[in-house]
Amino acid sequence: MTMHPSMEVICRWMESCLGEEIPPIVELEEQLRNGVILARLARVFAPDLVPRIFEADKLVFRHSDNINRFFRFVERCGLPDVSSLSPH
Repeated sequence: MTMHPSMEVICRWMESCLGEEIPPIVELEEQLRNGVILARLARVFAPDLVPRIFEADKLVFRHSDNINRFFRFVERCGLPDVSSLSPH
């Protein structure tokens, strides 16, 4: 699967922030859905907002905590509320 050039740039930026390779796009989609990579990114810049990252598959009900911590990070940075954006 070929990635859009801007997605490639975003993936390389995420890898440089995290200090590790991110998974292929199909796996990345799942890790974005469970909030693990989002929480890891937030932890890089605001460790106090992410005391714990819920990675286990059996903790699906806690994955929303990962995502909420990322949104708190976005809010702290003064970025627009991306949770209310919808694709066109």
